[in-house]
Amino acid sequence: IIPDIDVGFAVRDEEVESVGLFTLMRDTISTINHRYGTERVRYTVILYGNINTTVVQFSNRNIDHQELISTVTELGRVPGAIDLEAKLTAAEALFRSLPSRAGSKKVFIVLTDVTAGGNESTITSAGASLVREGILVFSVNRSEDGTNVVTVTQIDYLNIPTFTTDRSVVIAETIIRKASS
Repeated sequence: IIPDIDVGFAVRDEEVESVGLFTLMRDTISTINHRYGTERVRYTVILYGNINTTVVQFSNRNIDHQELISTVTELGRVPGAIDLEAKLTAAEALFRSLPSRAGSKKVFIVLTDVTAGGNESTITSAGASLVREGILVFSVNRSEDGTNVVTVTQIDYLNIPTFTTDRSVVIAETIIRKASS
């Protein structure tokens, strides 16, 4: 039996149309629901970037790619340069503020469509406050050539090394393993 888990996926507005990224998220959710049922895990997508940070609650219903795209379109762009760390910090603060079930584990996953490279330190820095509060944080980055090879970078220092995989089942099991430990 697994604990109650609240999973938040953070997706930047500029990457919300990525079919590969959406498929990765959907397949990860489907794997968790298939293996562990739908009662113990709740899902949220937090959209951030050149928009006002917002949350899309979909709990256990099927997530719809067009719904995410239209949400970003309806929000409109905020003018000016983006401060990735500030926007990601705002996304994490929004995730932290969401109601959670008593005793549930929170997992925050930053999804990006290209290898983070220079952004990895930004993601790590922005995630530090969540880690201090006991929220598990890791980033999932698709490869630069657009294939489904995914690099999972651990940010919570729980002795699970950074690894590369092309299987959403590995990401799903990493979420469950980390939340159950």
